[in-house]
Amino acid sequence: MINIKSNIDEVIKQISIAKKEQIPYAISLAVNETAQDIATEVTEQMPRFIDRPTPFTLKAYLSASGKWKGKRANKRDLTAIIQAGEIQAEYLAFQV
Repeated sequence: MINIKSNIDEVIKQISIAKKEQIPYAISLAVNETAQDIATEVTEQMPRFIDRPTPFTLKAYLSASGKWKGKRANKRDLTAIIQAGEIQAEYLAFQV
């Protein structure tokens, strides 16, 4: 599990009200982009650690359109969760 902490609350107190509304949105975009990068990198690294992964296994963390699977962050909840597909999660839990 990756856990990232920041002092964003202290910084937000010093910024004007108009900008305060945009900061959580900007952070949610950054969190989602980071989650996308992680899911893409995990998918690209699978062949190094899993012997001949099937296309089904390689699609565990990314959808057909290339978007990551899981919960996306929004301005009210700045948490993103990357999840494997239900079936893949059963056996990838031991690999990833």
